[in-house]
Amino acid sequence: YVLAGGVESYLFATCSALANTVTGELFSIDLGGGKEYRRFAPKNSTAVDWVKLNDSGASTDIIACADAAFARNALVFKINGSCYAGAASGMILYGIQNDEQDCGDAPAEVVYVMTPLPGQMVGDTFLLYTESTSDGCIRGNSDNTGLVFNDEYETPYDSGLMPQRLTCCNKIIAGHCVETVQRPDSDSFGYCEAKTLCEALGLPLASYELQATPDIQDYAKTLNHYFWINTQRGEEGYYRWLPDGQNNTFPVGGGSNSQGKCAEVDTYDKDLWPVDCESLDWYIALCIGLNTSLKQC
Repeated sequence: YVLAGGVESYLFATCSALANTVTGELFSIDLGGGKEYRRFAPKNSTAVDWVKLNDSGASTDIIACADAAFARNALVFKINGSCYAGAASGMILYGIQNDEQDCGDAPAEVVYVMTPLPGQMVGDTFLLYTESTSDGCIRGNSDNTGLVFNDEYETPYDSGLMPQRLTCCNKIIAGHCVETVQRPDSDSFGYCEAKTLCEALGLPLASYELQATPDIQDYAKTLNHYFWINTQRGEEGYYRWLPDGQNNTFPVGGGSNSQGKCAEVDTYDKDLWPVDCESLDWYIALCIGLNTSLKQC
């Protein structure tokens, strides 16, 4: 640029070149809205359920990893050969204001923690009141004082109604943990609440493994006629299993809405009953944990 008096300066280019000679790691990644991921290197590791993210470029690029983690509302992420987003079983992963950091060359680990931390834990995801979960199932209510499910009645999210995380599995079939879950009051609920109830157990809502494992289908039939499952109709009009998108080959049967985006499974006829995702249509969900590490209860 040109200084007053017409003197040319290449100061910016010089500073940029010098900055590129500095070795180290980013301290802070700005997420906007007053939020950031901040580098943290504790003396001791904290137990975290790490989920490998396969988003394009995220495995080696810290900004891409941060973007992929933030898309999941992940409270923490790290790069260790690949990009990993963290899920916590408690309210706080790292006490970044008080926990002692290792200033040496070999900390226990290097992670990036979201700060500040307004909100609460929803299953294994830290949810900011002004954000939605990445699947859109839980969001802040109209006056931003609490959380609601994305259903036709905006059912309040109540952590006290969530089941306890499993420490063992009542039924293991072909290596998969199979459980059912419902509300304590046995009332009907929508797709989003079904998904969240299963996640509170530490299991996903039943997906492709149900289709691929006839023994699970037969077992589910002994438990109930209908279940919420994790399938949705795609833009092409066919049902796919979530989150991975495999084709759902169960035939489409009856239902309350033939064009419904979500569906329940009819275990007697082994077909799908289309329903609106927001409808409080059924009272029980089928959860299947793929290749579970849980022991039989």
